[in-house]
Amino acid sequence: PYGYSLQASAIPQAGNGFIVWGNAASGNSNPFVFSITTTNPNISALFTSLSAGQYSLAVIPKGHGTISTYPRANYYNNGSAVAITALPDAGKSFLGWSGSASGNQNPLYITMDQNKVIYANFSTNGSLTLTLVPVAGIGEGIIDLNGEIGTHYRLDNSSNMVNWTTLYNLTNNIGILH
Repeated sequence: PYGYSLQASAIPQAGNGFIVWGNAASGNSNPFVFSITTTNPNISALFTSLSAGQYSLAVIPKGHGTISTYPRANYYNNGSAVAITALPDAGKSFLGWSGSASGNQNPLYITMDQNKVIYANFSTNGSLTLTLVPVAGIGEGIIDLNGEIGTHYRLDNSSNMVNWTTLYNLTNNIGILH
């Protein structure tokens, strides 16, 4: 939606490194956060081939938080030491690392010895509003699911509260699922 902030992450293929954003995005921060202020904004990412002994690093926050890396770069020489710090938003928590790292040590200290994609997992809002929308001729109508954008939801049904059947597996990409 207009005014919503999105995050784009550039994840290079093995042997490549991210250089710079283009079109509606700019700079070389990865991930890149931008606000939707025009219809259908386009962004692009430019990558380069890495030299022997260089490895790419992509650190991607999932949930409500940001990350910082020191030294900040998108690729490093073999053996380089990097510190990654997870910074949860106010009222949120850092849950741990996944991808090319694990555990919940914060900051995380790594040695660049291969290409790495690391996820910093943060808590989310975790709320979901269900609204029954009456539809003439259908009876009870349709359910609208209003929740956090980017969150995956699963709707199950049971007639006896013991045996459950999955009705829908959906990712909320627009704010309200109908």
